Amino acid sequence: DASSGQELYDKNGYKRMSPASLTKLTTCIIALEYGHLGDIVEISNKAGATSVGSTIGLTAGDKITLGNLIEAALITSANDSTVAIAEHIAGSHDVFINLMNKKAVAMGALETKFENTNGYSSVNHYTSARDLAIITRYALQNETINRLVGTREITVAWYNKKKEETIKNTNR
Repeated sequence: DASSGQELYDKNGYKRMSPASLTKLTTCIIALEYGHLGDIVEISNKAGATSVGSTIGLTAGDKITLGNLIEAALITSANDSTVAIAEHIAGSHDVFINLMNKKAVAMGALETKFENTNGYSSVNHYTSARDLAIITRYALQNETINRLVGTREITVAWYNKKKEETIKNTNR
């Protein structure tokens, strides 16, 4: 139950599984708790080189707001934006992963371990259905996340370029 957190039904709720792009919920929870939407993020070589899966085409040296990176992560599942978020908030991807794992435990998601910010499959990147429910319930209590997961389309703009991109949510 989203209001109370009471578990109403469980079938294999503790079975280990890949969180896939739902990983981005925890990435954005931490970004919103540690950063400010108006922060200007300079894209690193690592974030700019992220090209697997969905991206918004970030390149090294680009500048874009943290708010736009969060929008890209939650609306179009942009993998490059999550690397940029991690580096901006924690200084490095690995330090950010440590924050994600600590946050999972703090939320009560005890069967979860993160190894990346975007959900790439890995043996050491896992969760359970029960933990996904806990994380999702926590995330949806955040007004920004709640609004963005229901947003159909939005335009993100680069801070240092005359570049904009309209991103679309394909989730029903």
